[in-house]
Amino acid sequence: MSKTKALSREADAVADSSTVDTAKKLFDVVRIVDVGMADCRAYLHREASRPLLLSIRRDAKGSMSPDRRKACAQVHFILEGRPEESDKKDADLFMEATFNAIYEVPEDLETNADALNLFAHTNGTFNLWPYWREFVQTMAARMGVPGLTVPTYRIEEAFSGPGSAARTRRKPGTPGPRKKGPKHR
Repeated sequence: MSKTKALSREADAVADSSTVDTAKKLFDVVRIVDVGMADCRAYLHREASRPLLLSIRRDAKGSMSPDRRKACAQVHFILEGRPEESDKKDADLFMEATFNAIYEVPEDLETNADALNLFAHTNGTFNLWPYWREFVQTMAARMGVPGLTVPTYRIEEAFSGPGSAARTRRKPGTPGPRKKGPKHR
């Protein structure tokens, strides 16, 4: 059976209330218009032992177009897989991809770099996570690693700080844990 545990560390800098308020305004008024992959890389060491301990990290940054009509959330994701009982520096399985989400922004919206970065870290990650999951699943299948599925994104992870990670101890090809739902009468 696989176990999934979310790990996080505090944000490098705590956002002040005005940054949070400005980012919230962005959440309310932007409209996503485009998503694309900017870069990707993957490898699998052919002598990889299984099961692997998988870790996922992400980093995000926000920016505004020169005409201030579009905002970009760029999120860089990394997945590494190492044998459970290993002190190896290099991962046996490695995937990374950078995705961009482009949003239309009202002309009159006042924002700043900190708010854009907070927006990218929270909303951008939330919007781009499904693309990351699809990338990992597709690349894993092409690399001959069956059943590798990135867990669903949890909203509380959006507020856990840059470089936050989820760790999954699993044997590829086995389903992840299932939660029991409410009983229906």
